[in-house]
Amino acid sequence: MRNKSWKWVLLGAALSIVVLYGIEISTAGIERIYGPLEQEQLPPTSVVPSEQQLPADTMPELTETERRIVELEKEIEKLKIMTQTEQKTVIEPIAEEREYVQQEEQLIMELEPNEATVNKLADSASGMLQSASNSSIKFIVSIFEGFIK
Repeated sequence: MRNKSWKWVLLGAALSIVVLYGIEISTAGIERIYGPLEQEQLPPTSVVPSEQQLPADTMPELTETERRIVELEKEIEKLKIMTQTEQKTVIEPIAEEREYVQQEEQLIMELEPNEATVNKLADSASGMLQSASNSSIKFIVSIFEGFIK
């Protein structure tokens, strides 16, 4: 009984190590794709004040990120004003762009070959693997036949 309990303890420890390692690997993959995770997050009620609300002497106290956020907010406001005034002139180029995209898609469909290169490569690789597996099975069978005879 004592021997089985140690086996269970070792199994549990090994399982927990595997789970922790998996978590670490997945976190590293997420950070590689989306960037590092922020350890310290601002509370949801925290709002970065805009430049209009701040006196001129407090601007240097902002971090680089906060300054960039303020600049981007100004740019967003400018873009909103521009889109409201020029909304009619934007609709016409969008229609022309849709026609251009449709023409481009038609050209792509005409130029695409019937069978993709990837499919040809996959077919040849599968044939090679199948012949390799058949020959290896025949080799193993011949080895066992040699032991039996």
